[in-house]
Parts: sequence; C-alpha cells; structure tokens
Amino acid sequence: MTALNPRYAAALETICAALDGTSLRWALTGSAGMALQGMAYTPRDIDVQTDAAGAREIEQRLARYVTRPLAWIESAGIHSWLGALEIEGVPVELIGSVQRPGKLGWEETDIARVILYARMGTRRVPVLSLAHEAVAYAAMGRAEKAAALRDWAANHPDGTTIINYRLLSPTLATAGMPRPEDLSLLAGQGYRAVINLALPDSPGAIEDEGGCVRALGMDYVSIPVVWEAPQLEDYRAFCAAMDARRGLPVFVHCVLNMRVSAFCYAYRVQRLGVPEAQARADLLAIWEPDEVWNAFLAGQMGLELHFP
Repeated sequence: MTALNPRYAAALETICAALDGTSLRWALTGSAGMALQGMAYTPRDIDVQTDAAGAREIEQRLARYVTRPLAWIESAGIHSWLGALEIEGVPVELIGSVQRPGKLGWEETDIARVILYARMGTRRVPVLSLAHEAVAYAAMGRAEKAAALRDWAANHPDGTTIINYRLLSPTLATAGMPRPEDLSLLAGQGYRAVINLALPDSPGAIEDEGGCVRALGMDYVSIPVVWEAPQLEDYRAFCAAMDARRGLPVFVHCVLNMRVSAFCYAYRVQRLGVPEAQARADLLAIWEPDEVWNAFLAGQMGLELHFP
C-alpha cells in the first residue's frame, strides 16, 4: 500500500466512519484506490463509486460536505449520477450507477463483482479491482494508464478473479472454489472466517483447507452440501455459523457459488431483513436455480418463491 497524504487519509476516514454499519456497496475508484492497492500514484482527489441508491445515501450522510448536489450526467461514453463534496480540503467526487454502452444498450456496471478491500492502518477500505479499472480506463481512451493497470493487475492478483466472486455486503463476500493462494489474499483483506459449502472431494478442493485457513489466522467452518440433495439441516447449520459471526468479515464459497448464493439469498431475506428483490438480484447474477433448488428454497425454507 502507498501511504496517503494525511489530509487524504483523514478525509477517507471521515467517509468510512459515516458509512460504518451500513450495507452499502461502494468503493474507491481512481488514484486513491490505486494508491491503497500499492501503485505509485499521488491522489489529487477521492472518487467514490456506488449505485444510485448508494449515491443518495452517501450524499445524505455527508450532507455537510456537499458542494455540488447529485445530478444525472450523460456523455458519449458514460452515464452516471455525479456529485461533489469537500472534506478536510480534499475534493471528493461521488459517482452513482455508472452506465456504459453494451450489447443491450446502456448497461450499469455491476460493482459487486469487482470490489475488494485494501488496508489503511486497521481499517478495511473498499476499492475497485485494478483489473476492472484497466478495462474502464481503456473504455475512456486512456490507453497508457490502462496498460499500467493491466500490468499491475497481472502481477498482483487480488481475489476477485475467484470464479463467480461477488461481494454481498461490507462483511460478506461469496465465490466459487478459491485457489490456495487466494486464501492469503483474503486474510490480507481482513476476512475473519471462511465457510465452505463444497464437499471435500469437489472439483478443485484445497487439500486440508481448514488447516490452511486457520494457519492464516482465520476461522473455518465446513458444511458439506450435496448438490443434488440439499437438506434443511445444512441450511440450519449455515445460519448458525453465520449468526455466530455476524458483523465479522466472512468469505463463503462452494464450487461455483451456486449452493452459496442460494443459501445466502435465503439467509439475507430471513435473518438479515434484506429486501427480497435485492437478494434475488444477487442470486440471479450468479445462476437461475433449477427444479431441485427451486423446491428447496420454496418448500423447506418456507419461502413463497419461484425462479423462472
């Protein structure tokens, strides 16, 4: 990590403190995020990226610092909500719901796939993956910076490349099967526990994953869920493991994030009070449950649901 100028560190601490305890998905983008991930950039401002609802919430929580209210901005290559703040004399740009041209028209960037955590002292700070930043800068026509970001990302893996990686909240990340080297990256990001729903002989399973995780200072829970026959007891064990670690940063995985996304969908709706539509969107971003899992979610968990 590159140390931030004290004023920038103080401004970032103000932002983080205002958002502590929320479930907002937000992250630093631009030079501040790059610096926190170790690149030799000196930030000139702080750029915060989130979705539309997150932008409104952040603007409200930091209202005393707002210098330009959020407004919808459209240009040839990007649409987004855009606002400005000034904290500790540091300019802060607030960016919500970034959209770029895609196959189906204007498509919103799904930042849940590309948020990871860097450390600023003892604080975990969400940042956008530098591999993602490389793509974004290339789309803006900034080829030199895009190339530098691609080179850095190629030599500094960050964990977001784990298959079907998805951040659900500041304390809950999910994915398919990690590689052994990914475990140390997760520990470095401040995760306190790993919960594994795959079987010991699942494809790509890490030999003695529990021992590897514990050696890195994280807690480990194994709840083997048979893909073709998930059981209510499995889900109850998962809920107990999650409840016991509520508020701690937890990484949950299986083979392809299908078991996990289904269990997390139900847990977030039933135990955390997350709106069903929001939890459903995160599930469907990974897969569409088949007949077996539809029946499991709708029947054994008592949810009146159907995934077409």
